[in-house]
Amino acid sequence: MIWTAVVITSLVPLGLVYVFAGEKARNKASEWLAKDWARLLLIYVLILLTYSHFAVVSNQWNSRTFLSIVGYFGIPTIAFILLRREDIQKASPRVFYFFLAFFVLMLWIPMELKWVDRKWVELPIGEKKYSLPSGMYFAILYGMMIFTGWFRIDLNCHWRLRFRDFLWAVGMLAALMLIILPLALAIDFVKLEIWDVAEKHFWVPLLLFPLFLVTPAIGEELVYRGVLQNSLEKKWGIWAALAIQAVIFGVSHINNKAGGCEFPNFPYVIFSAIAGLGYGIVFWRTRSLLASATTHVLVDLTWKVFFMGDG
Repeated sequence: MIWTAVVITSLVPLGLVYVFAGEKARNKASEWLAKDWARLLLIYVLILLTYSHFAVVSNQWNSRTFLSIVGYFGIPTIAFILLRREDIQKASPRVFYFFLAFFVLMLWIPMELKWVDRKWVELPIGEKKYSLPSGMYFAILYGMMIFTGWFRIDLNCHWRLRFRDFLWAVGMLAALMLIILPLALAIDFVKLEIWDVAEKHFWVPLLLFPLFLVTPAIGEELVYRGVLQNSLEKKWGIWAALAIQAVIFGVSHINNKAGGCEFPNFPYVIFSAIAGLGYGIVFWRTRSLLASATTHVLVDLTWKVFFMGDG
């Protein structure tokens, strides 16, 4: 029964994220949402029903999690219903980008600061239990429908991973390791220590690759490179876009606990900003969200497997 819940709360929204990344699907979603404001409410209700179904069948119901989902998806849904899409789209570019930034922050800050529970599913792997961030999956899907369907943001990208794109991903991984690792080792932020779970179960990193690809990789790439970098590039050019999105990406990791640092974790901010710059360059040169996401996953997996020990 638990694996049924995994499929419902993970694979289904992931498949829909992939579908809505296509231009035709975005246009259809936009037309569908525009016909009746109640359809936004329907999406909201379906998310609540999905969590409720999973929680009941897997015996993992949590009232706090349910209430956090009610508020997290409910507040922006009500805001979208009260603000007519036509008025936002006809507004000046400054007003449009203000509302865009406002709603990005409304979806990002609660999830990043863990005000809303992002982990709905627990799976036993070996002797430990690992949580799948199903809440993050649904946040990505909701954001995709809103930003590409409601706001009509042109992501200006594709999902293909050509051989040339893969080379960019691997090359950027090498470049980032050459830049970040000496700095991180010099300040004792990391140490070389193989993840104990990977030592006992060699297949776990292979399993984690698609999971890391979806979250955080694809979700963050959609927000920071697909929405933010594209929007900034149209307004101020590629170099300003790369710099700004990298700084914002770095600051968004200020609350991460790593390297023996608590909040505010400034070393992590710096390393994340450097990585964000690398991801942005890969996206710019390939226009492939999958390429920048693959780079993102390779960096995260390298960190997880070789530098986190029992993490």
